[in-house]
Amino acid sequence: MTETTKSTKDKKVEKSIKLADKKGRTPWKPASLLTVRNKTSGFRYRWCTNDSDNLRRKEEEGWEYVTSTSGLKGDHDRPINTTDGAPLCKDDTQYRESTLMALPEERGLARDEYQEQRVREQSHERMKGELEREIGKIGSPGKAPPLHGGITFD
Repeated sequence: MTETTKSTKDKKVEKSIKLADKKGRTPWKPASLLTVRNKTSGFRYRWCTNDSDNLRRKEEEGWEYVTSTSGLKGDHDRPINTTDGAPLCKDDTQYRESTLMALPEERGLARDEYQEQRVREQSHERMKGELEREIGKIGSPGKAPPLHGGITFD
């Protein structure tokens, strides 16, 4: 494309790039995570959205609220108030639309094992289905022969 045939959009893009170069381009970076300080050892921590259904599910999974009455320690490193003094949260275990919850490490390990098992089962079923389809393509047209045995993943 020559200079004379560039579209208006292309010219605007070039102009914005030149302006950005003059100002000093700042690279994109993800927002910082809301970290948890002063954790109780033996627990995993998570900020959970203050949706009643979500919090109920978390409780059923074994997550506990981090509060002074629960005995679990933990807080965030963000300011509690905005610059005008308006509160962002009730305390250090709440932030905007999130509540701090903790899961005992033993339960967390059991949860990890359960998730890994589900992934293995789903992968096995998917691979079995793909193999049956491939065998069906190679063999006679019609139904693929059933597979016997298992697939092992390392």
